[in-house]
Amino acid sequence: FQDIDVLPLTGVSYRRPSKVSSETNKVFVLASRLLSRNGWQIPAAESVSPVIMFPSSNMYEDINGHSNGYWGWGFEDKDLFVRLEKTDFLSHGIPVRPPLPSGQFYVLDSLHTDESKRKEAPAFVINRKRFQECLENTSRASEDGLNSVYYQLINELQDSFAHTIQVRFQRRSR
Repeated sequence: FQDIDVLPLTGVSYRRPSKVSSETNKVFVLASRLLSRNGWQIPAAESVSPVIMFPSSNMYEDINGHSNGYWGWGFEDKDLFVRLEKTDFLSHGIPVRPPLPSGQFYVLDSLHTDESKRKEAPAFVINRKRFQECLENTSRASEDGLNSVYYQLINELQDSFAHTIQVRFQRRSR
């Protein structure tokens, strides 16, 4: 999964680097550095963005996928990290990262990169409240995710680089 507001820079590979092959059963985050208008930054150790890779679809299913309750920007990646913390899919409590200089991404200017505008955005405020509920209600992850979406598989294509699926979905009514 890749955030929509980042672009890979030259040399980014979407294959698991051989240097982390000993962590084959762990979640892998592709970014080691992010470039934005504020210069180079190293993502927080517990960050699962901008690109997260699961070694198997079963791992994603085991955590019930992403929450369906977030809209716009903010907190969906933190929610996913909370789900991952409850598993053994992290390496010493954090995602596996590639060594520098690989895994470098450019962050596009957007509401997401302007801290003052982001914190005032209505979707961000709602998402922050939803995330707080996530922290207070630990069973919510089992009720909100893949199992709360009805979908129909339309097309599936697998090659040596990627597994692509096309689905038609709608949210279950409660």
